Amino acid sequence: MNYKIISKKDLATTTWQGGTTTQLYIYPENASYLERNFDFRISTAKVESETSQFTSLPNVHRKLMVLDGSIIINHEGQHSKKLAKFEIDTFEGNWKTSAIGTCTDFNLMSTKNKNGSIESFQIEKNSDLLIDKSAFKKWFILYLFKGEINVKLNQETLKLEEGSVFIIEGIPENTVSIIGIEKSELIATTI
Repeated sequence: MNYKIISKKDLATTTWQGGTTTQLYIYPENASYLERNFDFRISTAKVESETSQFTSLPNVHRKLMVLDGSIIINHEGQHSKKLAKFEIDTFEGNWKTSAIGTCTDFNLMSTKNKNGSIESFQIEKNSDLLIDKSAFKKWFILYLFKGEINVKLNQETLKLEEGSVFIIEGIPENTVSIIGIEKSELIATTI
């Protein structure tokens, strides 16, 4: 098992047609979103235009979760769905997709049969969340959207600040404990 922490200051933000996007992690790490040669990529985006068109991404499976705000997401010829905070939509990257509304969202993009899931957690100050090692797959990635937490992993305590990303590759020896230093919101991705 290996792990690493990426701090908010080390994340790259770029613009897209509807606002900005911040890449949280891409695998392989030398892959490029623009070249579409990744196995998976997680990111956040700020949808700042009241109406926006999503970039076409053939051969990419997508999961999108709203972190703040709300949108109505429409997949032409497929389905439409209203998404509020922490609600998720799953769709294919080649679908013609548009959105109405503004929000901050969390995205998981995967290719090559890399199936993943995303889940939100809210932790109160001084409370803890236990994640049993049976919940882990090859990858477990935490994005700390708001707050500050400690992560106890194999006898180590690691502090995560708002906007940071914690990546575990492999399965830990024991249960992972997450303790809220302050009230916090985080997103867990398993792949």
